[in-house]
Amino acid sequence: MKQSKSTGEDALKSKAWFEFFERHGVEYERDFYAHPRWDAYRTLAAQLLPSDASCSRVLDVASGPLPSLPRLLEKSSCYVCMDGIFSHLARLTSRHLKCMAVQVDLEAANHLPLSVSFDLVVTFGIYQYLKSPASLIKRLIALIKPGGYL
Repeated sequence: MKQSKSTGEDALKSKAWFEFFERHGVEYERDFYAHPRWDAYRTLAAQLLPSDASCSRVLDVASGPLPSLPRLLEKSSCYVCMDGIFSHLARLTSRHLKCMAVQVDLEAANHLPLSVSFDLVVTFGIYQYLKSPASLIKRLIALIKPGGYL
């Protein structure tokens, strides 16, 4: 079966994206996560949650090599980090024993390997890289407990 030109181009883009983060993950972590704006952003995101919100089960989508919301990692009983880059997940779980790691192709949103529900699903800075972000958002909404947050 012949692949369409756009499918082939998308596959090359996806491969290039994965290869970039595999090669530059440590620099990305140092530059991105250490930036003062990122810390302010994470603090604001945590403050936006109602104080009575249950965050015992958190899903961190496209987490990268660090938990997106470390303050919630401390409070949660289950913190699952989902990313497509194995080296990110390996660094993350070696530093944070409480984190559970799930490697997944976020483009394949219909096939996320999760069947549990979460009080909170967080994701930062991934949608601009996806061909079909709406598919991922729909699947993530389905993983939220009633009364939970995305």
